[in-house]
Amino acid sequence: MGRGHVRQTDERYPSGMSFWGVQCWTVGFSDSSQQQREAECEQFRLKHCPHRISRFESFFACESAELLDIYFDFLLDTNKTANPGLEDDYVIFEVRSEEAAFKGDMKLINSRDYDRYWRGESRQDTIWEVLLRLPVLIEHDVITDSDR
Repeated sequence: MGRGHVRQTDERYPSGMSFWGVQCWTVGFSDSSQQQREAECEQFRLKHCPHRISRFESFFACESAELLDIYFDFLLDTNKTANPGLEDDYVIFEVRSEEAAFKGDMKLINSRDYDRYWRGESRQDTIWEVLLRLPVLIEHDVITDSDR
């Protein structure tokens, strides 16, 4: 679900920033609460677990095709205010990466439980997201918005 890799020079992000990172830092969102959560989450990571990959440097994925509906229903529900038209603007790919850098429960971001998120803990109704270190290799399209 990523939109590519952007080279952005900053000592905190030596590998460059993802589209998501640039969106968070420079463009912003119409829903400032989402931008605020992302900024808080990043500040927590920098202070308490800088060894973890930044969400701003990552390609976001889910673990399997079977989880796509749950993953996207959650994303669309939580991001429709911040990113109007998101449901009309995505393509899902099967990707390959050298390593899964981190796996976290997306719901912990929304509840601002950054400590548990960065420790890889989960809630009872977990929706996992996998942060992949860029670059990733796109294997092929799985589904497009017109197929949903």
